[in-house]
Amino acid sequence: MQNDIKNNTIKKIEKLKNQLKEIIKEKKEIKLRTEANIENIKKKSIDTIKNIKNNQLMEFLKKISHIINHFEKIFKKSQENNLTNHAVTKGIQLIQKSLLKTVQHFNKKNK
Repeated sequence: MQNDIKNNTIKKIEKLKNQLKEIIKEKKEIKLRTEANIENIKKKSIDTIKNIKNNQLMEFLKKISHIINHFEKIFKKSQENNLTNHAVTKGIQLIQKSLLKTVQHFNKKNK
């Protein structure tokens, strides 16, 4: 009888040990899945931010290209009217060069 009680107790202890092992294993798996999900969210967020920046840059470049085209029209008109050596024309050319350098700088920076 005492052996039966002892055997039952041992079986219960073994069963509890196995249950504990399973719980620990599940906890580790949950932790790993959670960490993987966090990493995926980080990567997705970084990609989303990069796409937003690129889209904003493209919108900016589209808008600024109209201004650059206006500079070209001004230079054509100044050539037609023999004003290429005029101080205002030279000043506008310097502004255009500065603007183009700035646009190129931001374009390279965001690639």
